[in-house]
Amino acid sequence: MKKLDVKVTFLKPEDGGRERTPERLLESKQYRPHFLVGATEKIRSEHYMGVCFISQQNDLVPGFECEAKVVLMYDGVDYSKLVQGANFTIVEGRRIVGNGFVL
Repeated sequence: MKKLDVKVTFLKPEDGGRERTPERLLESKQYRPHFLVGATEKIRSEHYMGVCFISQQNDLVPGFECEAKVVLMYDGVDYSKLVQGANFTIVEGRRIVGNGFVL
């Protein structure tokens, strides 16, 4: 499976983010949101790119950047837009919980 280094920022609860965000969530290997590249006005499931966070460089604090590593999870999904410098939105279902970019 291909791995990417990313820098992410999760929204604060008052901005629509998660109510609880464990500090070491991204290294649990159990957090598996989707990334969306491009406009999010019309979120469509065929644009979802499933990832699994496998490590993080520092504690996850909503509103602050955190470097992490993700694994691209699925065969048959087009991940070609996730290139160095690409900006993405992090979604859980249809809920936007953060954003980031590929290092």
